[in-house]
Amino acid sequence: MYEIFLELLSRKGVRAADVSKATGINPSTFSDWKSGKSSPKQEKLVKIAAYFNVSVDFLLNREENEVEKGMVAIDRETYDIICMQQMQKLISAFRAGKERERLSRYLESIIEFHKDK
Repeated sequence: MYEIFLELLSRKGVRAADVSKATGINPSTFSDWKSGKSSPKQEKLVKIAAYFNVSVDFLLNREENEVEKGMVAIDRETYDIICMQQMQKLISAFRAGKERERLSRYLESIIEFHKDK
């Protein structure tokens, strides 16, 4: 599994530290996987799969059937629609002057997050 993880890091142009920050998985966990001290738990596989927009099955064996590929695409499209709707609400509230400082910080964090996507 670690080899697939490395491949995904390379494809996306990120470091394990970036994945750790985005998923909340302790960086030492990746080292333990690399050295064979531990194996990934289901919960962490799900987080990593979501981060890289692949299925857990892909993480485990690099294979996805066509249905799984379609589901990943649908999930990503749904996520994008929800994000866009939330962004529109935030922008409207920001323009109306409601909670300007909090919204400004939140918008900055969203923009930063989506730069890597």
